[in-house]
Amino acid sequence: MHLLDLTSSDDRGKDLFQVICDPTFFPKRAHEPAKYDTVEPREIEHEVQIDDLIDTIISWIMHDRLGLIATNHLIIGTCPSCLEFDIF
Repeated sequence: MHLLDLTSSDDRGKDLFQVICDPTFFPKRAHEPAKYDTVEPREIEHEVQIDDLIDTIISWIMHDRLGLIATNHLIIGTCPSCLEFDIF
């Protein structure tokens, strides 16, 4: 079992979604998604200990890409012409 399976949760069961199929909201063009390095999940052979949680949190902090992804989305959202420079 993956350590992250034991330490994470999701709350999608409580969220409401609405799907809008109006063609005016469809993007005019599509781009390939950005490629970010991934970290292989860590397998453990014992019950989760506090040291395992600490190691997972430290690893997450060191490999977190959320800030990078959010910044790139902000740049693309406010400067669509920036995509022409192929910096992403």
